[in-house]
Amino acid sequence: MHMSRDTSPLARDAHLIRWILALIAIIIVGTVFFGGYSGLQRLFGVSGAAPQASTAPADLTGALVLSVGMTSASTGQSVMAPLLIWAATGARESIQADQLGSGPAIAFQYSISRDSNSAVFLATPIIGTGADMHTAQETPSIYRADTSAVTDSSSLTAALQAAASVADPTSTDYFREFPVIAPSTAILYSSLPRSAYLQSSTTLGSLDADAWNIDMLDPSGAKTTVATGLYPKWVDATHFAFLKDDGIYVHDLASGSDTKVWNLTRPATATMGFDVSDDGQFAAVTDPADGSVQVIRALNWPGGILSTFATLPITATNPVLSPDDHYLAMVALQPGGSDPESPLIPTLEYYSLTTQQFLPQSLVFDPTTTTAIYLTDWR
Repeated sequence: MHMSRDTSPLARDAHLIRWILALIAIIIVGTVFFGGYSGLQRLFGVSGAAPQASTAPADLTGALVLSVGMTSASTGQSVMAPLLIWAATGARESIQADQLGSGPAIAFQYSISRDSNSAVFLATPIIGTGADMHTAQETPSIYRADTSAVTDSSSLTAALQAAASVADPTSTDYFREFPVIAPSTAILYSSLPRSAYLQSSTTLGSLDADAWNIDMLDPSGAKTTVATGLYPKWVDATHFAFLKDDGIYVHDLASGSDTKVWNLTRPATATMGFDVSDDGQFAAVTDPADGSVQVIRALNWPGGILSTFATLPITATNPVLSPDDHYLAMVALQPGGSDPESPLIPTLEYYSLTTQQFLPQSLVFDPTTTTAIYLTDWR
């Protein structure tokens, strides 16, 4: 399903790239909130979200963690809002986490540790009121939250609102993306220095992976640049996998060495996506430019023992693997019609690693109001 379209490839690809760049270059200047939290509920229709088909597998559980940028058709105002989607029912729930302490904020790219005790995300506070409302800084800080006492969406909201900034922008890591946190609370993220960001702020998606640094914050807050690349993902306590220009690599924290474990057919950029399952047994790489998703089985990351599990003919971004390794979720970019200029339709799709089939249920986002989607975790 979702095979590549055969109408006007050049126009199609240009439209695809424009949409994907919206996922990468979130420049947080002058964003206006859409009527506060009641406005978010109206915007997402969360109060009356209908359950998905009753044929959903019994083990399709947990919540997918998203940040969705949307524009009001009536006012033209926009918001980047946190959202949970319950896998079993498809119900959408806006979590009121776009507030830090007593004030509003733009917050996105939430990721939760495998033991669920900590969360990390990007955010920048909003200051001022009315027409004077603006962001406190040009690029977001990294925030860390204690989620050890979370039992429901309300306590998750409270934990995220109480999060503390652990890394403000500096000249060397001015623009940050894709933070992830380990059970030890060590944080990894990709970054660009200020000079590189200013030169490429409108074309971040086309930068090769090796143009980015991978930085680590240890539990004490000490920061170190440990590699170059994109999408660092913990595979165990002392190794993380990531994308470099020519493949997937594994970094050994003890030795400081990088080992290539998988070849990529195209140079890696931020328009691609990468995820590793909680137990490290699976990985997924999305490449919207060639309309494919690679699912990889990993027997031993440091030893480079990996094999192809499946190649999916689907144009998608933002892969996330379920905590039990049974499913892969992704944001598919569906054709909006025969006209190559028709807006692409972002759709949340599920693929079963057990049956190696796509599930019949999916969730469709309105392409006329959705400006960006970050699907960043599944808990």
